[in-house]
Amino acid sequence: MRHHAEAVIHVVDDDTAVRTALMRLLHQAGFQVKGYPSAGDFLVAVPDALPGCLLLDLELPGPSGLDLQHALHRMGNPMPVVFISAHHDIPKTVTAIKAGASDFLLKPIETQALLAAIDNALASVTVEPSTDRQHTDTDAVALNEREQVVVDLH
Repeated sequence: MRHHAEAVIHVVDDDTAVRTALMRLLHQAGFQVKGYPSAGDFLVAVPDALPGCLLLDLELPGPSGLDLQHALHRMGNPMPVVFISAHHDIPKTVTAIKAGASDFLLKPIETQALLAAIDNALASVTVEPSTDRQHTDTDAVALNEREQVVVDLH
């Protein structure tokens, strides 16, 4: 496993019990974790300057997990996505993977499979120390774009 202190895992799941359990598990595994009950809540949250990945439920009320993945691509946000779902939906799984998802896990999620999927997603994230300030400035601009995406989705 990689060093987790420098990564934030963003958990987006509308099921409070699932989101809380995943956040606790990931926190105990050494990750910084933030949770969101919807795609819109994630999009309007203050961007994080730290690298990370998105642990994203496929089926969400309002904009779906796939909608959020597509919005992030349109915004130029390269954050890796690990999808989770309670449904065996092969067409949506294929769509998510073709759109660049790092992995797709079915609920209930096995702890080691989850940690391996997140580690694999984080392996694709690179941050150079010299670009940290520039990255933060870019994130501030992205917040306005995120707000616009949320308005467009509703």
